[in-house]
Amino acid sequence: MNNIETNAAEVKAKIAKLLRMQASTNENEAANAALLVEKLCRQHGISADEVSPDFDPEKDQAINWDALAYGKRRDAAEVMLLSCVAGFFNGTCISKHRNGRNLVEVIATQGRRVEIELYFEFLMETMNHQADRAKAAEDPLKLDRTFRQNFRKAFVESIGSRLREIRRAQQRQEQEAERMPRPAGTSAPGLVAQKRRNIENQAVDALCRKLYPRLGSSSSFTGASGSGSQHGRSAGANVGLSRQVSSGRTLALAGR
Repeated sequence: MNNIETNAAEVKAKIAKLLRMQASTNENEAANAALLVEKLCRQHGISADEVSPDFDPEKDQAINWDALAYGKRRDAAEVMLLSCVAGFFNGTCISKHRNGRNLVEVIATQGRRVEIELYFEFLMETMNHQADRAKAAEDPLKLDRTFRQNFRKAFVESIGSRLREIRRAQQRQEQEAERMPRPAGTSAPGLVAQKRRNIENQAVDALCRKLYPRLGSSSSFTGASGSGSQHGRSAGANVGLSRQVSSGRTLALAGR
């Protein structure tokens, strides 16, 4: 991280602290905090809407890392699954070519990296295990050589559809929460969640533009069909979208 980015993170951390102070029951402290927020935002060209009260530079800073690496051919189902998971957690994937290798880079906030990696690993293991099991159950004499490939692609299509529906359901819940009565001076939970999502999206978009100013949008992933696809689609529709981590805590797919 360069000095400019470090300074911006420090300023946002100060603003986040002042935003928390604005909720103080001490009227003078709250008023002074509001004035300081306005002053810092004006000095540094930052909107208060860009900062969440719980902003943490270690968590909310956008980062990038190479998540997948291939030779000449990419694993289409694997790449698409990573893209679905990263997108659910407000990140994005970039396909690139370097030193004769095909790479897939993830851009997301620091705080989202663990979630993305955990769920991608969990869903990859589940997909491959179920694909192998379904293939083994087929009659070898009638088995199409594309069975496993079709299974995995259809599995990802189903998972992607479910993740999009989860996101839509979350947004509907946020909208309903906004209409609920709440104590004066408090923010609606839906607005807090929306603000958090916007902050993460803005951070990711900014880093994307910085690293790839000429980036275009494209996708070479084609829909699944043929032998194995029906089995894969059914498996993706029924897999539990939660992950039991080593601490014993269930990490649920609850993106913001």
